[in-house]
Amino acid sequence: EARGCMAPARAAQRPRQRLALPRRQPPRKRFVFVVLFLLLLLPAELLAGNGGARGPAQRPWEGFLRLIRELRWRRAIEARVLRVLRRDMRRHARRQRGGNARPFVTLAFAQTLNGAIASKQGQPSAISSRASLVLTHGVRSVHDAVLVGIGTAVADNPRLTVRHWRCPPDQQPRGVVMDSTGRRLPQDHRLHKAIHITSAPPPRSAAPALRPALHIRAAAATGRGVDLSDALRRMHRAGVRSVMVEGGGETLRAFLAAEEYDVVCITIAPMLFRDGYVPLARLELRGSAALEYVGCVECPRGSGVGGRDITLLYRRRPQK
Repeated sequence: EARGCMAPARAAQRPRQRLALPRRQPPRKRFVFVVLFLLLLLPAELLAGNGGARGPAQRPWEGFLRLIRELRWRRAIEARVLRVLRRDMRRHARRQRGGNARPFVTLAFAQTLNGAIASKQGQPSAISSRASLVLTHGVRSVHDAVLVGIGTAVADNPRLTVRHWRCPPDQQPRGVVMDSTGRRLPQDHRLHKAIHITSAPPPRSAAPALRPALHIRAAAATGRGVDLSDALRRMHRAGVRSVMVEGGGETLRAFLAAEEYDVVCITIAPMLFRDGYVPLARLELRGSAALEYVGCVECPRGSGVGGRDITLLYRRRPQK
């Protein structure tokens, strides 16, 4: 009984032990984020210690910010432009039956505020920005072929391939040259192995290296040029289900006048040409063309040649 009485007393005499709580660690991650945010706000000249002189780079981490802007720009292109084109292509393919089937046609070009696509006819001019070039290559990637006129092919010597967008080598679009004048490409031209569309038979004297991969002889249009309806039907028979028309001005005007298009993709740059080449000013339409507004995308900040480009997407409204 004595031992039983002494046990509570000894327990009371023992010093009370304090619970060992873990120490609060300093918020290092939060501190790092705050420092990075301040570095983004501070001018680069202050960090460099050059006495506040303005240098070519205005902010540090400029490459990181440019990468973030480009990723957001590519997501906007995919969501607002390419997804719409793929959906319209599927709808168009379901409507094509019989011998009158034709490819899905997208007209894509860049112009200034006063409608000029070049400073002079036949002379390449830098109008759109690099961000707009990324959009153009993204639009190319969803088409089977990219078409230009013979004048643009000779003046620009384009590749008509996808280089600034994800595109496997076996899914590259095929180049198409439409020739309504009988001109020949130079020997060192890049589009000798493209699809050539003419209203005349191919020249027999051409060397094997200069012969096109496919020659499509379409019917001649009334007066001059190639009958676009017949050319598109023959392209569809050759396996081309979608074609992107990039120029030049005469070719774009011919497709608009013949109403052989489904979507118009116009990039407008904040520039003005004094005596620019405005091919659509002399456009002769059969009737009033009704276009349905689909959407627009604006280039990210700091990417335009003269400012921020804006790309408008229109869908041709079917005639009732």
